[in-house]
Amino acid sequence: MSNKPIPVVGKVAGVSEADAARLTVVALRGDRILASAPVQAGGAYRLNLPHADAHAESPYALQIAVLPSTAAAQPAKVANAPRLAIAREALRGEHPVAAPALNVSQEIIAGWDIFWREWCVSGTVVGPNGCPAPAADVTVYTVSWGSGGYSEYARASVTTGPDGTFTLCFPWWDLFFPCWPCEPRWWLCWPWWWEIDILHVIETLETRAAKGRDTTALFRPSGADLIRGRGFPAAARSGVLTRDPERTALIARKFANPALRALFPWWWWCCDQPNIIFGVTQGGTTILAEDPSLGTRWCFDSGQTVTLTGNAATLSYCPGGPLPESGYVWTSVGDILTTSIDSGGLAQDGAAVVDWTDVAFQGQSLDLYAAVAPGAFDYYQVNGSTWNAPKTHGGVQPAPGTGAPIGSALWLPVWIYDPTAKVTTPYQVQMGPFSANGYVNLYATPAARQSLPAPGGLPAFPPIPPGGQVYWGYQGLVLTASDKTLLGGIPFGAVDLTLVGFDGAFNPVAVSPDAPLTLTIDSTPFTSQSVNGITAWVAPGVPAVQTGTGECPAYDVGPNGFVEISVTARDTNGYVYAYELQAQYGHGSAAVVSPPGARGYVSNPLVVSATNPDYAQQSWVGGSETMVFPGNSLGGVQPPDCCYEFRLYYGKRVTNGYNWPELVEGDFQTINLKFSS
Repeated sequence: MSNKPIPVVGKVAGVSEADAARLTVVALRGDRILASAPVQAGGAYRLNLPHADAHAESPYALQIAVLPSTAAAQPAKVANAPRLAIAREALRGEHPVAAPALNVSQEIIAGWDIFWREWCVSGTVVGPNGCPAPAADVTVYTVSWGSGGYSEYARASVTTGPDGTFTLCFPWWDLFFPCWPCEPRWWLCWPWWWEIDILHVIETLETRAAKGRDTTALFRPSGADLIRGRGFPAAARSGVLTRDPERTALIARKFANPALRALFPWWWWCCDQPNIIFGVTQGGTTILAEDPSLGTRWCFDSGQTVTLTGNAATLSYCPGGPLPESGYVWTSVGDILTTSIDSGGLAQDGAAVVDWTDVAFQGQSLDLYAAVAPGAFDYYQVNGSTWNAPKTHGGVQPAPGTGAPIGSALWLPVWIYDPTAKVTTPYQVQMGPFSANGYVNLYATPAARQSLPAPGGLPAFPPIPPGGQVYWGYQGLVLTASDKTLLGGIPFGAVDLTLVGFDGAFNPVAVSPDAPLTLTIDSTPFTSQSVNGITAWVAPGVPAVQTGTGECPAYDVGPNGFVEISVTARDTNGYVYAYELQAQYGHGSAAVVSPPGARGYVSNPLVVSATNPDYAQQSWVGGSETMVFPGNSLGGVQPPDCCYEFRLYYGKRVTNGYNWPELVEGDFQTINLKFSS
């Protein structure tokens, strides 16, 4: 007779998919559990009965019961659990054994609420600016670790309210067993961050085995500390815990001893709280995707609060600062406050001496913000008056009142909260441009767009439910336009920006004006950047022997040799930020070529004339020079024989209102150099 387990298959009827996930089917003789299995989404289950238990003599009939998973180990405490009997004859027939359906009524499910253990977390989703993100979909995942690495399971999702807050709950019935990775063969794998704690236990057990039980004590730290891998003082003193293959191999060798495995308290690493990470989307765009290897909150207690910060794509609601009593005030270009923009239209970062100062504006989307007094106007134009040249180039500011209205599509995010349904719905609302009453390139203020009829053929404002609340994103954004659009199509220059107001009937109204917002704009690329040529020397005045030709020439320069590299980094408009030449070689090795190393607008500029850099005119054109390698770049250490890539990095002194100037990769030349004798 076969001693293989006897499979029993069946179905739990009358339960939803969500309910099925919380149920377990068990095989019983009396209240002794012979086997258990989870209920699948469709209600199906499969039990594997141990052959000996199934055929053992007993005064009790073999029964199949369905139980709440949290009570599956204690069937006697669930008096109303649906059960059915399996005749002994059925076990001797063909396998698998088909059991009759187990019916669970909704009344029984409702009565089992006391068994559903709920885990909850509250929090707020914010953007990088710290402002709340409404209508963001937050999903909480539980994380487990096994031989295949991390596994993530979505547990619950919810949408943030108008203030960016949320509360998530889900049934949590994972019990203490099994919980060690790879259980029941737990000694075959473990997360590396547990290893110092594991070694502490192993070493203590080995000491007790060798010297007696009374020689040293072993106390269990809190489960949460062990799950995070820092339960014992030794782990805390170790500093930053990192992967160590030798440590992992040592533990594996020790666990090969079955006597040690029998003593090892592996259940200490069980935790009855979930390990969680979050994912957040907004309008179908992912704004946060936490990495389980870095962001898992291990053994996270129910009832805690979190703050989740989305990426740059997050739409957030910032109430904004105080509004003026009348008229309007220009406040910022992107994140750069107008108080940090000088009279010539260049941005200053506030530091006394930095390379990224006197910065022009450049970008496809320059965001202009203004604070407008309540009721100052319902509609407006943004007028642009171009200078004949930027102030840095001797330009003259245009007369007030000149210029033309600028047209560029402006959309603002809106969230509408329905207090009855407790749902926040996101929308994108077009604010302009449109034409009305003979005026072109008009824009609506948020108040007018929300309360007045849609102007100029714009779509109607989304419906607001009774008692609903409306939240506008990008508070104070009056125009988003490209650099060339602000300049009327030319690539380089300066512009004065002013607002012109209109009432609800599109009649001009007198507005207390702010001073024009002057911006110097340079949409042109860097004029030229190149590695012009390389000359190799054994000693000053003694050319090195060229040992290879082609795209990657080779030179034998000897232990005292060097190469001279001619480079050009030039911007005709005078907005060079910085440049440097790197000697890159081997695997990730690099040195900045000297002298004198990296060139910056303020810190270490190349002075080719008395006016370059011309700090009075806030201009640095750059130029050409010859750099030396190795020079001082390696601190006197002889460089290795290797293939060297001399790569030029350069940057233009421009900003889009959010990012300060940075270096980008430029031209390069690769050569082979032999320095050894």
